Amino acid sequence: MCRTGSAVSLRRVRIHPSPRLLPLVLVVLGLLAPGPRALRAETEGPVDAHVTTPTLGPPHDHPPVEADPDLTLAETIRLALERDPGLVGVEARQVEGRALERASRRWLAGAPALYGGAVSDSPVGSDIGYRQWDAGLELPLWWPGQRSPRRDVARAAKDAAAHAVRVQALEVAGQVRAAVAGLALARRRLELARGDREAEARLAERVERAVELGELAGREALLARTSVLERELAELEALEELRHAEASWVVLTGIERSPGEWGETLRSDARLEDHPALLLARDDQAQAEANAARLERSGWGHPTVSVGSQHGRDTRPEKYIHRVVAGLSVPIGRADPVSTGAIDARRAATDARRDAMRLERELRANLLHSEHRLDLAGQRLDATASQARLAADYLARTERGFVLGEVDLPTLVAARGRARAATLSHHEAVLMHRFLIAETNQALGVVP
Repeated sequence: MCRTGSAVSLRRVRIHPSPRLLPLVLVVLGLLAPGPRALRAETEGPVDAHVTTPTLGPPHDHPPVEADPDLTLAETIRLALERDPGLVGVEARQVEGRALERASRRWLAGAPALYGGAVSDSPVGSDIGYRQWDAGLELPLWWPGQRSPRRDVARAAKDAAAHAVRVQALEVAGQVRAAVAGLALARRRLELARGDREAEARLAERVERAVELGELAGREALLARTSVLERELAELEALEELRHAEASWVVLTGIERSPGEWGETLRSDARLEDHPALLLARDDQAQAEANAARLERSGWGHPTVSVGSQHGRDTRPEKYIHRVVAGLSVPIGRADPVSTGAIDARRAATDARRDAMRLERELRANLLHSEHRLDLAGQRLDATASQARLAADYLARTERGFVLGEVDLPTLVAARGRARAATLSHHEAVLMHRFLIAETNQALGVVP
């Protein structure tokens, strides 16, 4: 029976083993399954129209992200950092550090103040009787030891601003590392899926020719065609995954290029104590403790020196007498710690210390997890390499058995599927091993 519009004629065929057919079978079916080279999409010869699929390309409004051999990972991170929203917080820290540094250099404890006054017993509108007026300047001074906490606050804020830049760069580096690894994995999956689809199309073409020659049953052609359709769907899924990865890459970096080489070497000389996030947390702790000390010492108030002049007369005939006056105002007692905010500041310093200790423990745990994952990734890489070799050898033996008539087509298709899965697992293991090296560097606080 035949189906209208189908290029495949399904009919029962009885295969008679004959020595004359063996050379034809070896020639026609010897190229049925491409093996490991075909899994890498190394195809030859035209493919019939009924087993081909349209070329899958990027949409017109979304050009593909090409690998640029001249673009380095460090340059990519720098470009992504320039457009990262986290820089707003870094700039705020820098402004705060500069303001605190200017305040710590002040010689006076507060803003100077002008004062003035007048005393008179003369009737309104007359120029007789006693008159006196004075004017001067009040200068708040520091108690010994009150300026040093301010300098400590400014120094810690300045260091925190510098480390905040490194923390932001490290955060962006982690995002870029994950994005470039995802992009590379999506590219590899699409490459393998496209090679698999072409290999299955070539297999379907040979099977249909064998069906036309009466050497195989029509159901074998249907199975081969079904396998081609499955590979087409897998290629579409891989293409969709790549387009998503490319879109995320462009949003993150702002460029339509990716580093040609993104692999890293493990930085064994890096120390967790130099991790930018830990340094920033310790700077925040130091700033909080210095601020608490500042508020505690500010509870004693500030002595004030006043310098001015006084002018007065007793009666109208007398001349004005001019005097230079100076005074010192000393606060007595200490202000309430609650009103000065010293208690809240001390609690904030305690919280900052707790957060720094928690962060250090978390960073150590992350580093241990990354090192363990990297060690297991090396073992997985070796295991998948062996698995891929065994699957390729099994596929080659299955192909020979199929040519000799010892293995049917479903068994061959299953062997090709196992080889395909083993090859993909090995490629994923290679990329995962490279990414986990970068992840371990990330856990150590290393920015390329």
